[in-house]
Amino acid sequence: MELLFDGYTISRLDRISRGGGILILTKNKYKITIENTHLSESIELLHISCEVKESHPLQIITVYRPPHSSIGGFIDSLTNYLNNIDYATTPMILMGDINIDMNSNSTAQRDFVRLLNLYNLTVKNKKTTRIGKNSSTLIDLVITNSLASNYITDISTNTCHFSDHNQVTFAYKKNLPKKLLRK
Repeated sequence: MELLFDGYTISRLDRISRGGGILILTKNKYKITIENTHLSESIELLHISCEVKESHPLQIITVYRPPHSSIGGFIDSLTNYLNNIDYATTPMILMGDINIDMNSNSTAQRDFVRLLNLYNLTVKNKKTTRIGKNSSTLIDLVITNSLASNYITDISTNTCHFSDHNQVTFAYKKNLPKKLLRK
């Protein structure tokens, strides 16, 4: 099935074995380059660069960790990927369904936080993204490096009527008002 959204470019990575996959929608006014894709048992990853006026291209990485996959395999795969990209001099947003509850104090959460700290990455959204009958979790994340962090605005988490996950939205505003830049 092909998705059509007027005024948007679709970058996607479809699963081979079953339905689903990951995608990124960007407005047509931006030049998009698919930098890399990776599909394994522990991680699905789609990495694009988005040329934003008068700055380094914004790196956008969408990831999905299948819920029953190895946490260690996921962290190793993501670590290997981050070791091979320029996240220190280029604004980067890493986002997706990580399936690690950031509100828990689990070994998986602590291991993932260690990875984020190692690369100076920050989780920007804090509200529950999945509410089940017996639990509520923060597993759908928007993560930035320090170069993109100040430009993420208007983060909201909203009920999604066609999924058991809430919708997380945000804006990336490269030209912030001067009063926000002084903080």
